Amino acid sequence: MLSTAAFNAFLKTLEEPPAHAIFILATTEKHKVLPTILSRCQTYDFNRISVSDMVRNLRSIAEKEGIKIDDESLHVIGQKADGAMRDALTIFDQTVAFCGTDVKYEDVLRNLNVLDYEYSFSLVEDFLRGDYAAALRTFDEVLSKGFNALHFVGALSSHLRDLMVAGSGGIDALLDLPDSLKARYREQASRCSIPFLYNALGVTTQCEAGYKASLNPRLHIEFALMKLCFLSNPDSVALKPSAPVAQKVSPAAAPVKATPAPLAKAAPVAAEVHPSSPEPGEKAPQAESPAAPVSPAEKPAKGRKRPVRTGASLSLDAIIGEQEEKEKVVGDGEEAVVELPSDEELEAKWKELPGMYSSMQRLSYALASAKIAVSEDAGKKVVTFNVTNVAQQQWIEEKILRDLEINYQKLLGNPRVQLRVGVQPSEEGPKELYTTHEKARFLVENEPQVNEFVKDLGLETR
Repeated sequence: MLSTAAFNAFLKTLEEPPAHAIFILATTEKHKVLPTILSRCQTYDFNRISVSDMVRNLRSIAEKEGIKIDDESLHVIGQKADGAMRDALTIFDQTVAFCGTDVKYEDVLRNLNVLDYEYSFSLVEDFLRGDYAAALRTFDEVLSKGFNALHFVGALSSHLRDLMVAGSGGIDALLDLPDSLKARYREQASRCSIPFLYNALGVTTQCEAGYKASLNPRLHIEFALMKLCFLSNPDSVALKPSAPVAQKVSPAAAPVKATPAPLAKAAPVAAEVHPSSPEPGEKAPQAESPAAPVSPAEKPAKGRKRPVRTGASLSLDAIIGEQEEKEKVVGDGEEAVVELPSDEELEAKWKELPGMYSSMQRLSYALASAKIAVSEDAGKKVVTFNVTNVAQQQWIEEKILRDLEINYQKLLGNPRVQLRVGVQPSEEGPKELYTTHEKARFLVENEPQVNEFVKDLGLETR
């Protein structure tokens, strides 16, 4: 809790301590202590007390007090204390007050609300048999006794971990259990394969991670229990749902794999779209099959063939041709140019344009307050609107002018309109006179009598 300045002041005291003083610093954040202070101290790191040490200490106290209790009960108390001997003594005192001098294992479980090992042993037996119905009944019994469902999954994960440790040689020291239970764990672990325990741990840890996000927590855990039961039966259909599905291919999906084939024929299509002019003395190439009759509405405009698009070919000429066709209306075999919109129509549709940019308040306000000027250039109507400053003009030209033009053309239903943006000219009014010198100069320059009066008296105006 000390700041850096407080540590520096404390360092002065440590450098020259009184002869009778001994300083003891206790902290859980040793890294925050200044290195100059740590170098002057003897460091002792305290760790959590192991369950076996707690059991041994509690056994000594029970013998002195004449209390009869088994090692499994003391082990449960040690686990519940979570490494703190003071908490273990408190729990032990409460248990003796509740159960008397003759403490039973069942009474300790009921007093501490701890799930019995028997449930975990029974569930693993159900998993090995593939009996998911028995596993679900066991889970329902646990819930009916008031135990938390998430604690149930955590206890099952711990049990599977202990089984994996018990079944692996050389790491028995990691199995923190009483001797009476170690033999039972080894016996059950001998009937469980390591892959089964590994996959089972994966199912339980995944179930714990997704428990809080599940809308139906009980179903979430029951589904995990059923998966654990199916792990022990490799021939179960539930383990391989994708095997028969992968062999069945719907007839409609089969042609999808043949889609790359038409892509290879894109080259001859391109030759039809852009035919080269025949050399003198040669005949123009003809199509292999006669073309289908074309309706008058589908006839291309004179002077340019309608570009043909395929699923794989797209040329620049085709894009340009489509853009030009948007600006022409074809009828009776002759092209008719779209009429230019009137000034009144341009003014009316301009008032609708700011509403399309209501989300951009500044732009919408600028469009609504701008006045437009209409002119003609190269067969198009040019609409010029002015903004207040050059920065706003540059932003509109670089970012959104093209978008404004397209939306304005859609409102008019006419592509022969072009937008331009300018800057509103500043209107300079009469200059305001503030100082006495400015007022005097204004009178001298604009009033001849005042000017003569100043000259006669020899006055000066600055």
